[in-house]
Amino acid sequence: MAPTGPLESEITRPIRPTSDNDREQLAHLYAQTRTGTSGPDVTRHHGAALDGVLHDRKHPVISEASLVSVDAEGRIIACIVVIKRPSKDGGAGTAFITELFTHPHHRRQGLAEDLLRCAIDKLHATGWPAVAVTLDSTNAAAMALYLSMDFRRW
Repeated sequence: MAPTGPLESEITRPIRPTSDNDREQLAHLYAQTRTGTSGPDVTRHHGAALDGVLHDRKHPVISEASLVSVDAEGRIIACIVVIKRPSKDGGAGTAFITELFTHPHHRRQGLAEDLLRCAIDKLHATGWPAVAVTLDSTNAAAMALYLSMDFRRW
């Protein structure tokens, strides 16, 4: 969990909200990040899994904070998906990062950090006081990113 807040410095790369028109590119990218390949069957399978996340009625996407980064040709090269996780006591719920993925050829360039910073800014601007994430503790790169962004283990 980490507090939300405004951006401390401007982000210069192209970042925009996700849209329904992104489905095919996102499915392809999601498959590549999960398997290293993007054949039709793999893309279809992972696209269906991503569709389940993007269209889950119990955990709706927070559209303002679900963003993509695009390259100079407009191709999606990274994505963050933030959902609303309902609270057990009927309260406002929690903003929750359910996906953050970057094309394998574009990793280690700060894309995930920029997307995360923008999402945190958008959440702050729309009244979300904090954001949470769950990740595999063996994913050292993700752990380092989230800890560097004031996320705390609990």
